[in-house]
Amino acid sequence: MVNVNEILDKHALHAIIHKKSSSHPKESDESNDIFQLVVGFSPSDGVVIISKNKSAIFVDGRYSLAARQTINQNQFEILDLKRSEIIKWIAKNIPPIHKIAYDPVFYMHSEIEFLKNGLGEYDFAPIDIKEFFDVPAKKRNLNIHYIKNRKAPDEGRLSLICETISKNELNAYLVCEACTIAWLFNVRDFGSKYTPIPELYLLITSNHDKILYVSKAYEINRSGDIKTEEQLHSDLARLHRVGIDKSETPSSICHKDFIHLDNPCLLAKSIKNTEEINDIKKASQKDSIAIINFLHWIYNNDLPEISELDVVKKILYFRTLDSDFIGESFQTIAAADDHAAVVHYSPSEKNSKKIENIL
Repeated sequence: MVNVNEILDKHALHAIIHKKSSSHPKESDESNDIFQLVVGFSPSDGVVIISKNKSAIFVDGRYSLAARQTINQNQFEILDLKRSEIIKWIAKNIPPIHKIAYDPVFYMHSEIEFLKNGLGEYDFAPIDIKEFFDVPAKKRNLNIHYIKNRKAPDEGRLSLICETISKNELNAYLVCEACTIAWLFNVRDFGSKYTPIPELYLLITSNHDKILYVSKAYEINRSGDIKTEEQLHSDLARLHRVGIDKSETPSSICHKDFIHLDNPCLLAKSIKNTEEINDIKKASQKDSIAIINFLHWIYNNDLPEISELDVVKKILYFRTLDSDFIGESFQTIAAADDHAAVVHYSPSEKNSKKIENIL
């Protein structure tokens, strides 16, 4: 873990607020994870506030027990992940004269607006959190896979955005929610651990031009069909009346004429067609076979000789036997005995234990 006070002094700051969200896979690599570096603990959702006098981590009920077992509570208060609680804690523990730093890549426009509205006397300063903590930028190659060989975007789905542009007299609509773009273009990125969603931005203009931009998370080794995040900023600067969903657009992406309109795809994305429903059923059946094989294996072996990590590896092995297997959506939760009380517990080489009574 890093010496936070030294870093705060170096940059003449009093406090940093940082968040992690499962809906944005920007910190999926643990070595690239600020939470792990600063707190020694990494929930899928959470907020950490680090200041010279007091620090706190905010997590929901899934992680409260794991946080108490893992985090040094002399250094960090552990509190409930509610935006109102975060506001209260800052107002109580950080004087308004101090500047609070945040990374606008990880905070959406609506989230920063909430903080600034609730803490009007405070000054919020944008920083690059990775550069701040001297974390080397780990980029990966962009490797797009088209689902079922659908090489073109789904025009019926894209029409939802085109209708929003027309109805609200926009020059363009910017989509920043990665899952929506994957749904619109039927694409996946299997280089992203657990979350096969490419980190892309989509700009659709009033002329129905569809422009994809690749996040800074990737090495740029493509040309022509996909532009860079830097090009997105310059393209936006030439437009007026650009629609966005503030809850999905990073505050690092700014424009003088953004107009908030809810993502028009969210409801439609939740409705599955017959082909999708059948595919979900097939996937569930295939995974059930892996689980049945695992149960047969564990019931026919001596439990005290099996560790939590053995369980994780064995379930993965049985899943890989199916030729359609691509990857896991999260690490298997295999918890023995007292570890079973920890809601989102995942074993590691350091904490894995043998099974005595309960798995």
